[in-house]
Amino acid sequence: MARLANRRLLLVDYHIDTLELLKVAFEVEGATVVAVTSASDALTTLDREHFHGLLCEIVLPDLNGWDLLRRVRSKTAQKQSNIPAIAVTGLVTQTTQQHTQAAGYTGYFPKPVNLDELVAAMVALTQSSVSYQYQTLTAAAS
Repeated sequence: MARLANRRLLLVDYHIDTLELLKVAFEVEGATVVAVTSASDALTTLDREHFHGLLCEIVLPDLNGWDLLRRVRSKTAQKQSNIPAIAVTGLVTQTTQQHTQAAGYTGYFPKPVNLDELVAAMVALTQSSVSYQYQTLTAAAS
């Protein structure tokens, strides 16, 4: 059974290869995926369409992923303002987790990402019974 059947996900990453890999990983699990390469495209897409989850790179060409989610969360009248969101990033510093949590992400995964763990986290977050409080979703360092 597809674990993400009937789920729509928005993926945001400026690396086309990464975006394609993530798209395939979620589609294999039954998700309908829309992939964009910039924060501005993500904001436009979120205004037009409904999604069950957001996966976003922190480093983007036009606006960082933290500011992107802050804008989404500040739109209280918008249905998407409470969208479950996971950050993925190669920008791993001592404060990355703090900034990610403060921006409103449910959790984050440092790159390189374990796809099985990432998909499992998105499955858990897009279930209707999950509370969208911040969770540590970081993968164990290999």
